[in-house]
Amino acid sequence: MQNGHPQSAGPPGAYWEPAETEATCVTEMSVMMACWKKNEFRDEACRKEIRDFLDCAARAQEAGKMKALQDTLGDSRSLLPHKMNKLLQRFPNKSHLS
Repeated sequence: MQNGHPQSAGPPGAYWEPAETEATCVTEMSVMMACWKKNEFRDEACRKEIRDFLDCAARAQEAGKMKALQDTLGDSRSLLPHKMNKLLQRFPNKSHLS
């Protein structure tokens, strides 16, 4: 458990943490589960609902990663050398390799 919430059942190392003030993708998850129940838990009958939920989860995961990056870097107007190096390592410029 992290922050009182169970960790994601996704792939190992996947980042998943709900927003502090609201749950993430609850509507999409509810619609998906209602579809499963209505269609005797057949995935093929609920492809759109499953896709909508997974898309929402992916957006939430990306937003969490960006927030973590912002938290790591702090105020970007005056980066210390070690923070600048960390940023450059995360986003390397590989165009010179082509």
